[in-house]
Amino acid sequence: MKYLGFLFVVGFLIIMGGCESKERDSNFNSFSRDSFKQHVKLSNPEEILFEETLNDPSAFFLMHDSVVVVQNQMHCDYIIELFSLNSKKLLAQLATKGSGPDEFNSCYCYVNSNSDSLFYLKDDGSYSFMFVNLDSTLKSQKLYIQKRFHYNPELHYYVEICPVDNQHYVGYHMWYLNDSTYNNNLPNALTKYYMDIKNIESSNVQNSMSKYRYFVASVNDVHLFKNPLNKQIWMADAHRDRIDIYNDSLQVVKTLSGPDNYSIKYSLQKSNSPIPFISFEGEKSYRSYSNWTFTDKYIYIIYEGINGGIYNIEDLQPVEVFKFDWNGNLICNYMLDRHVSTLSVDSHEKYLYCTSRKSFKDTPQFIRYKL
Repeated sequence: MKYLGFLFVVGFLIIMGGCESKERDSNFNSFSRDSFKQHVKLSNPEEILFEETLNDPSAFFLMHDSVVVVQNQMHCDYIIELFSLNSKKLLAQLATKGSGPDEFNSCYCYVNSNSDSLFYLKDDGSYSFMFVNLDSTLKSQKLYIQKRFHYNPELHYYVEICPVDNQHYVGYHMWYLNDSTYNNNLPNALTKYYMDIKNIESSNVQNSMSKYRYFVASVNDVHLFKNPLNKQIWMADAHRDRIDIYNDSLQVVKTLSGPDNYSIKYSLQKSNSPIPFISFEGEKSYRSYSNWTFTDKYIYIIYEGINGGIYNIEDLQPVEVFKFDWNGNLICNYMLDRHVSTLSVDSHEKYLYCTSRKSFKDTPQFIRYKL
């Protein structure tokens, strides 16, 4: 009788383990380019020109189908400019470099969606993150910061801060690397934090370096954004062809792997730095996902597809744009005729707006493709 009971327990555990394994397998989705429902080639885009400005643009974003947010280089008089898409005229010049109130040590601008009323500014010099209201900014002709908080200094400087509610945000750890050899014993890439309004002390930043064995920030960045319809967070890897979708408990509920099956190896880089630098083995380049935009139904995200090849900043290669729905289904693969670095989509999804240049030495162009 005891033996039968033992067999029952063992059988139950095997069945449960099998169910969990099937659930894990169903959450992992490997795809190829043939998996997309549609394949569309986009070429010969229209260039959009604005009134002359003394500033030096680095990125363009569309908001409300009518306003173009321009991020300029940090040496410019104004870091942010707003233009009318229809009249092509300058609407506002905002944000200056400096250490005073509403001035910036550095500035990274991003716009999640054309339909959003907010755009976001990230200052890595002061570890501050700002919600900027577009309508109020246009009305006041001043940078209208609706909300500001200071983020954890151990978060990756290339990765977006991802607000998840009115009090919390999710960030990607700069010292995390999913590798058995060159890891810093960090169990998770993502962490949820409370929005802190206090300034970050420089001593805290310096102390963080003494806790870790390897500097991995040049090989481990990602892109983060939140599903506007629920609390799921998308993490698109910048160096692997992989997207992980997390629930609000930061557990992976779905993985999209493909289409090129990256296999990456790391090595120690020779350096005089007090902390060892990790690079890609053989000085290879791996670049996958970069900028994105989304609507209430779809995500459009740039895919560079450099799998161990050469990344030449003076000869940037054409990219693809993958379109997914919010369930992670593959909708369309857009094959562009040039390199682009930012995306926006109008409310009717008739046009794809992009920042484009052939070389990093070139002045970026604001272009649009007809979808």
